[in-house]
Amino acid sequence: MSMLLVITLPTIMLTVGIVFMGSCPLDTRIPIYLAVFGAAVLVAILLWSLAVALVDNCGASWRYFGYVSIGTVLLIAVFCFGWLISGTVWVGSSYEKRIENATSPFFCDETLYMSAMWSTSLIWVIVVSLLGCFLASLMCPLTVPPSNLPPRTRP
Repeated sequence: MSMLLVITLPTIMLTVGIVFMGSCPLDTRIPIYLAVFGAAVLVAILLWSLAVALVDNCGASWRYFGYVSIGTVLLIAVFCFGWLISGTVWVGSSYEKRIENATSPFFCDETLYMSAMWSTSLIWVIVVSLLGCFLASLMCPLTVPPSNLPPRTRP
């Protein structure tokens, strides 16, 4: 069930980007941004799942491939972060210029544009939330007392 939730947003982005390719003369990079970002995230999820399965369940000869997959996922994550920044600029800079007339050079399909805007916003919320959780975990380390020490007694 959780994997279904994880792959939903990139699948929607990939689908909308492909279906509405060419539907935004205002900025032709918007559907490309959606399609590439969705595809990259889906590939990263697939590689991560494969890496976890190989490292945990296979012999030493397959573990190397698992570690290479993890490295590839990290490279894809760096690419996706840069692509997210670029997509944010492309989507954000088109907001005020959009016109509903399909014959205008400033037209951008409503479904395409709103999907790009909301998915980009949601991804930023996820990124900032994960970063906040990571920083909070660094600030408040969990300390577990060693179990081999006798309990403290009062004098």
